[in-house]
Amino acid sequence: MDFQYFIDSPTILGPGDEEAVRRQHEWHSRVSENLVHDPSIGLVSETQINKGGPLATMITDAVNAVVYDRGPIEDFDSALTKWRNDGGDQIAEEFATAYAERDDA
Repeated sequence: MDFQYFIDSPTILGPGDEEAVRRQHEWHSRVSENLVHDPSIGLVSETQINKGGPLATMITDAVNAVVYDRGPIEDFDSALTKWRNDGGDQIAEEFATAYAERDDA
């Protein structure tokens, strides 16, 4: 069972209530099937280092605006275009180059 990248997951260490531990283990077993490997782990993008935080905030804010009905879905398209122009495409290119240059690629 792969627990890589779980954050703040329920504690599954015992001793404790055996039934609770069993349920937690079953839950982790089910959700771990949906984990997706992030191929950018271990790679470096200078643009991500320098601009990644504000770019992530830009997308999070755009998603939240749609989810919480503070704006139409069309606003997300313009936010995505801005994200791409402000560094998102450059980050993707840098990660693609770094991935291609890996020793095991």
